[in-house]
Amino acid sequence: MGGSWMPENPITQTATPGTAQAIGERLHKVAQGLIGQLPDTQTGQLYERAAQCLTQLPEPGSEAWKYSPVNRLYESLVSTASSAASQKAGTPEATEAAELLESVDLKRYPLAAVAALDLHHANRIVAKSGDSITLNSADAGNHWTHIEVPDNVHATLIQRQQPDSGTLQVTTVILGAGASLDHAMTGCANPGTRWHLLSVKQLANSNYSLQQLSLGGALERIDTHVRLMGTGANATLTGALLCGDRDRCDNQTVLEHAAPRCTSTARYHGLANHLGKLTFGGRIHILEDGAGTDARLHNPNLLLSDDAEINTKPELEIYNDDVACAHGATVGQLDEAAVFYLRSRGITRSRANALLLRGFVREAVGGPDADYAQELTEQRLAAWTL
Repeated sequence: MGGSWMPENPITQTATPGTAQAIGERLHKVAQGLIGQLPDTQTGQLYERAAQCLTQLPEPGSEAWKYSPVNRLYESLVSTASSAASQKAGTPEATEAAELLESVDLKRYPLAAVAALDLHHANRIVAKSGDSITLNSADAGNHWTHIEVPDNVHATLIQRQQPDSGTLQVTTVILGAGASLDHAMTGCANPGTRWHLLSVKQLANSNYSLQQLSLGGALERIDTHVRLMGTGANATLTGALLCGDRDRCDNQTVLEHAAPRCTSTARYHGLANHLGKLTFGGRIHILEDGAGTDARLHNPNLLLSDDAEINTKPELEIYNDDVACAHGATVGQLDEAAVFYLRSRGITRSRANALLLRGFVREAVGGPDADYAQELTEQRLAAWTL
C-alpha cells in the first residue's frame, strides 16, 4: 500500500495540450461581449484586465494541476461565463468592482476571472460586531461572496456547500486592523465538479480562524490563499479531507507572510479509501518584510485501501532569515497496536477501525459549525467498509 501517488504520465489523464488556450479564447470572447455593453469606461478597463487573465488558464497536466484534470471544469465554465454575461443588469460601479477584483490575485488564480464576469450578482457583506453569518451555497445564486470585517470587529462565518452548489465559487475576505473572524467551511460529497477559491487578506493584529471539511466529488478543488499583510496578524487553519469511492479531492493552501511578526498554523488531516485520489499542497511563503514570522504546517494522512492514492507536498519559500518555520507530512495506515488494544477489549475490528478514524478526524473538525461537520463525517465513515 503506497503513500504517494505519482501518475506515470500526467498528460495521459487529461485532454491534449492547447485545451486551456482554446477555452481561454472562448471565454475571452464572451468577456469582450460583456465589456462592450458596460456603462462606463473605467469599469470596462477593470473588466478588461480580468478578461486578459482568461487567456492564461492552466493547461491540463501543468504543475499546478498535475494531479487533477482541470479540463473537466472548462466546458462548464464556458456555460457559466455565457450565463453571467447575458445578465448585464446591475453591473457594479468602478469603485466596487475594483475592490472585488483587487481582493484576488487573478494572475495566480485565472479561473476566478470567470466569476468576475458575474460581479453584478456578488454577495457583499460588511460584518458588524457579534454577527454570525450563515451562507448556504445552494441558495446563494452567485459565484462570488465578499466578506468585509471592519477594524476591531469580531464575527463568525459559516459556509455550507451543497451538492448542487455549482462549478465555480470565489470567497474573498478582508479583515481590518484588530478584526477577527471564525470561519467554518463545510462541504458535502459533490457528484459533479467544483472549484472554490478562498482568498483572505489580513491587516495588522487581525485574527483569522478556518475550520474546513471536504468530502470530495467527481472533482473537488479548493484553493486557499491567506495573505498576512499587517504586523502581528495571525491565521489558524484546520481541516479534514475525506476522499472515497472514485472521488477526487485536491486541496491547495498558501500562507503568505508579507509583514513582520505574523503567525500562522495550518493542520489538515487526510483520509483516502476505495479508489479515492486525495491531493494536498501546502506552502508557507515568507516575503522579505516577514521578519519575526512563526509559521507551522502539518499534513498527516491515512491510506485505507490498496487502490486509494494520496499525494502531499508541503513547501517553504523564505526570503527572510529571522523566522521560525516547520512543515511536514506523513502518509500511513491505522496503528495496528491501537487496533489490537481495542480488540482485546472485545471490540470488533471494523468497530475499532471506525473509532480510531473518528478520533483522527475529530482532531481537525471543530469551530462554529462543528456539530454539522461531525454529522457529515459520521455519515461518510458509516458508508465506508472498514
